[in-house]
Amino acid sequence: MASWVSEAGKTHTLKLKPGHYIFHEAVAPGGYLAVTDIHFSVDETGQVTVTDVNGNTAVAEGNKLTVTDQTKPVTPPSPEEPGAQEVHFSKVNVGGEEIAGAEIHIKQGDTVVASWVSEAGKTHTLKLKPGHYIFHEAVAPGGYLAVTDIHFSVDETGQVTVTDVNGNTAVAEGNKLTVTDQSADKDKQDKLPNTGETTGTYLSILGMITAVFASLLYRSKKK
Repeated sequence: MASWVSEAGKTHTLKLKPGHYIFHEAVAPGGYLAVTDIHFSVDETGQVTVTDVNGNTAVAEGNKLTVTDQTKPVTPPSPEEPGAQEVHFSKVNVGGEEIAGAEIHIKQGDTVVASWVSEAGKTHTLKLKPGHYIFHEAVAPGGYLAVTDIHFSVDETGQVTVTDVNGNTAVAEGNKLTVTDQSADKDKQDKLPNTGETTGTYLSILGMITAVFASLLYRSKKK
């Protein structure tokens, strides 16, 4: 029957015959909630009477109907999930040199979230979200021993903390984790002293037996 778009600071005037009407807000202004339909009547003199406010705020005064829009509630933004931060991984020998050929897996529980093969002279950089991780060396470089699983955590700023070194040499400094591989040759050398002691003991016993036998033989000849 009639429609318009409201303007700031202005009322809107219509000529209506006596009867029953509905005030319907098709589109609310930005930042406001649309009112539900308001029923009103107009008499022969133009007097307005609200017959069903329908849960809204609407006031009739003489020949004027004032309808109040409610401000739309502001939904607070949902807290952002902490973003991924750069974490650097260094695979070195005991001399501190980056070594090539280590196949590394970064795991969360049983899930591998990243993997790479180390390169000589290079650190490897990943973006990791805050959480707990496992440094798993699937394959050691030639001539080196694979480390056992190292557990570490990353915080919201990318800071690394080793939570279980598991008998290895691993150092966290800021957002960097440095893991040292031990030489396989060193492992062999560590076992050599035990072999030497056994051989030396065997030779000593053999020498004693030989000396006793020679002494008995000498006495026998003397008789």
